[in-house]
Amino acid sequence: MNLSNLYIEKILVEFIKNETSRVGISNAVIGLSGGIDSAVSAYLSVKALGKENVKGLLMPFKTSSSGSLSDAMKVVDDLGIAFKKIEITDVINSIVKSIGDENISRIRKGNLMARVRMILLYD
Repeated sequence: MNLSNLYIEKILVEFIKNETSRVGISNAVIGLSGGIDSAVSAYLSVKALGKENVKGLLMPFKTSSSGSLSDAMKVVDDLGIAFKKIEITDVINSIVKSIGDENISRIRKGNLMARVRMILLYD
């Protein structure tokens, strides 16, 4: 890692420390998708808050890639953080059924998944 990367990492870790402290928060829940964005968020949060104060939340849908789930678990294992897995398939299927459009587009279904995941993260 070169100096500019270390400097950026330090700025981001300090930002997380300062912002959480400013609003009186000492814990973080990170939605782990198996992607780079959520992995970076988890690593930075652990550096800022400590692994005991960071929890990973995995929220797969039935068509989620098994690779994504295993990548998310690699982050959990590497960081040694607590985690919870909540399947969102039944919730999404229930919403689709309530809408009454069984042929809902992938884009609309993806939007529903994003919102359900955000509800779970805020909860």
